[in-house]
Amino acid sequence: MSHLENESMKKLLPMTSFQLEEYVAQALENNPVLEADEHFAPKEEDPIPGDRPLSPYGRNIAANPTLRDVLMFQLMTTEKKVLLPVAEYIIGCLDRKGYLKRSTGELAEETGLSQAQVEQTIEVLQSFDPPGVCARNLQECLLIQLRRKESCMPLSITIVERFLEPLARGELEWIGEDTGSSVEQVRQALEEIRSLNPKPGSNYSSPQPAVLPDVKAGLWEGSLKVSVVAGPRLAINHYYLERLELVDQLTREYLEREIAAGRQLIGLLQQRRELLTQVAQWMVAQQQEFLFHGQPLRPLTPKDAARALGLEEETIRLAVSGKYLQYSKGSVSLGSLFLSSPEEK
Repeated sequence: MSHLENESMKKLLPMTSFQLEEYVAQALENNPVLEADEHFAPKEEDPIPGDRPLSPYGRNIAANPTLRDVLMFQLMTTEKKVLLPVAEYIIGCLDRKGYLKRSTGELAEETGLSQAQVEQTIEVLQSFDPPGVCARNLQECLLIQLRRKESCMPLSITIVERFLEPLARGELEWIGEDTGSSVEQVRQALEEIRSLNPKPGSNYSSPQPAVLPDVKAGLWEGSLKVSVVAGPRLAINHYYLERLELVDQLTREYLEREIAAGRQLIGLLQQRRELLTQVAQWMVAQQQEFLFHGQPLRPLTPKDAARALGLEEETIRLAVSGKYLQYSKGSVSLGSLFLSSPEEK
């Protein structure tokens, strides 16, 4: 039977890591018999050589860097405790000025973290250069910069916290009266505020789209290592299995339907992992000279991969769709390892 005769697999296979997490989270909410598999404990991160601190942006940081390049380099080298995939996702959400336009609640929903965890990650990013980056608004951007200065007028912080609008209207005397300061002191604070950068991301090249790896690859003591980023794992809650013989017929029929649906999804997720692993390992192995030794890309197509792996060409196209490979020299889309994109073939 074809892998893709199942319409659900056609839907699951092209999903990226975050899309899959959102899909599974919705399944957990809709199906009461499903639970996160606590017995599955993925390794903290697969030890791909070059993953930290050089990958994915260490080599590119010097040449015409984007804001994302600069922040990713700091993220990969920071000693602060931070959830790397989530921090990378937040970096990808910054606008051209370096501002974060998503709320903590939205980010929590998108990443599956608590709002406290999201806020902790944002605080780490706000400690990076350029000062003021990852602020939610102009006020926060200016305050971050003032608080990082070695010597800062306390009046400047007070004005940014409470008097930005009066300051914009030029009401210096009123600000002085309200703060117990002279007009000259307010002017000095104004000069300090004017020295700050309200657009901390504007001095860098245009930002690139957010890239979260779905596959990681590296050379370890001469051997190629390819790892698919661990996806969500599910299990059937044993409480409901044990209740089947203790409930009335209608309830039992309902639970049996939900258990069957849950088992089907668990099987599909496993099948997706196996397919993606199979395709990624073959593709990286075929193109390792290009990836790690600077040789030209081999002339491979999705049809070649399908023939070699005994899969349908459509399976290959769906497996690489939207997926990114992280390796010691950077990040590339998995589909770019073909000479032409799978959509064009």
